[in-house]
Amino acid sequence: MLAHGTVTDLGVVYFAREAVSVALVLAGGVFADRVPRRRVLIASYGVEAVATGMIALLIARPDPPIAAIAILAAFGGAAAAFSVPAAVGLMPELVDAEHLHAANALGGIVWSSTTVVGAALGA
Repeated sequence: MLAHGTVTDLGVVYFAREAVSVALVLAGGVFADRVPRRRVLIASYGVEAVATGMIALLIARPDPPIAAIAILAAFGGAAAAFSVPAAVGLMPELVDAEHLHAANALGGIVWSSTTVVGAALGA
């Protein structure tokens, strides 16, 4: 089992991700409205995948650098600030208006379920 750092280190990493995400989400929404959402999603998911992969490599080290992990988490937060508005805006383009409410509900259930299951599997 890999166990490194302190609770404060974890807080710093989460803060870095969420602070950048909150700071950029409005810009991400505007950008997602002006650029094809598919491109925004591909690029932002790509950035988030690379950042997450690099974090995984860093935490496999005996003494991972928390500052580097926080910076990579911030990149993940920036990517999320663009991907979430793009994904929300894409739903009406994919589903008829009469089915939009059900599609949004199903999307929320899937998002919540995968978040919980993914965290449990990751632990």
